[in-house]
Amino acid sequence: NNEVVSALAALLDVTKEKEKEEEANELKEIIDSSIALVSYTDKNGKVLYRNKAFKKIKPMINGTYSVSPEKKSTSDIGFASFEQALEYVRNHDYWIGENELISENGEVVHILQSIKAHKNKNNEIIKYSTTAIDISELKKKEEQTKKLASIINQSSAYFKITDIHDHIIFINDALKKALEIDGHDNVANSSFSEFYNKTAPTFDDNSMNVKPELIQTGFWQGETYFKSKHGKIIPVLKAQVLHKDKKGNPSYISTTALDLTIQKEKENELVKMNGELLELYNRLQEIREEERNEIARNIHDDLGQYLTMLKFNASWLRDNLKDQDIKTMQTVNSLLLYAQNTIDASRRLMNNLHPNMLENIGLIPTLQWHIQTFSQSTGIDVVLHTQSKQFNFFEKVNLCIYRVLQESLTNILRYAKATKVDVNIAYENNQLNMSIEDNGIGFEASKVDSSHHHGLKSMKERVFALGGKFNIISAHNQGTIIKIKLPNVLERDSLIS
Repeated sequence: NNEVVSALAALLDVTKEKEKEEEANELKEIIDSSIALVSYTDKNGKVLYRNKAFKKIKPMINGTYSVSPEKKSTSDIGFASFEQALEYVRNHDYWIGENELISENGEVVHILQSIKAHKNKNNEIIKYSTTAIDISELKKKEEQTKKLASIINQSSAYFKITDIHDHIIFINDALKKALEIDGHDNVANSSFSEFYNKTAPTFDDNSMNVKPELIQTGFWQGETYFKSKHGKIIPVLKAQVLHKDKKGNPSYISTTALDLTIQKEKENELVKMNGELLELYNRLQEIREEERNEIARNIHDDLGQYLTMLKFNASWLRDNLKDQDIKTMQTVNSLLLYAQNTIDASRRLMNNLHPNMLENIGLIPTLQWHIQTFSQSTGIDVVLHTQSKQFNFFEKVNLCIYRVLQESLTNILRYAKATKVDVNIAYENNQLNMSIEDNGIGFEASKVDSSHHHGLKSMKERVFALGGKFNIISAHNQGTIIKIKLPNVLERDSLIS
């Protein structure tokens, strides 16, 4: 019986050993097929086993495990050789951190590594096991990310990353400097809304929130204003990109902004300069009109008086020389006719220089008189369409409308070869709209340089001086339309019908 028991015990031991061996082989197969780098050494560091993934790297070992002499570990523990690593593990049982291997072809392989000491019952180290994963690709991406972060941080453009609620994740040095954030200020996770200028004229509440179009399209661009910690206002052109997670949910927002301070200052200077030029132009126009008025008054007072006396004397001669010969009477009648024609011409000249009729009878009757005179002398049919017989426009507005019509009809007579002209004047919401349309030969408006056409230039300048808009629509053989719009034209908010 004892022999049977012994035999059974021996068989049982063999079976257990067999099972252990099978388990060991199965574990070895698992380890051998793993993508992790697995190896173990004896207590002196001599390699006893390396799995396939480890062998594939072909590290420079020469009988003992080796790490790169250029080792720069991120774990605060770095080793110039495996012997140093083993010395640390002997004292602490294990070590975990990043390391570098140098492959047979000299390539540096970055690994995340764990080294563990295995002891016997007497607490003596008998071997070391190493488990590692290749993080070379991660390190490459990390280096790329660092380079990108360095570029962003050194950029003069402003850059920030926030969550979708505008809580700060990252801001670059340029933006920190602009917002006067020093090294002692912890702005992480704080809201960026405190750095928006909410009192700016163009500020929109959505400027500091996620724009609806950003959610819809993933991109938004526009102007807004930042405000530094100490209240400095910074106009910026801002571009935002919405980033989503793998599930497609909004995750964070990256914002790039360009400082527009210098551009805005230049814009303000240009606006100021344009305003000053506009004031100068208006003053020059006033001086010009005053000079015209003075010349017209001199023609009326001096030349008009002489012409009237000439006509009176010619009439007296005609009445008192009835019995004279026919030739003498013809000469006197001719003199009388020339005097009348000269008087009519001087009146036209006075009205062209300064239309006193605007002040005496108002805008619409003056335009009707000018249109009637033009049509009679040229044969061109001109029709005035207006919703009212009279308007209470400012004097400068009346003069501008008259001069535009005057110059337009002159251009039509010279160039258009038109037979009909329609003039429309309408008023709505304290804005005057005027159009002058002819059926002439037209021209390519885009090819006309108004700087060489003083009539067009003069019309434009008059309209722009009053804050209006001037537009020409024309095409070959399709006639021409001149449109003007003048704002704030009524002297009193009423119409005289």
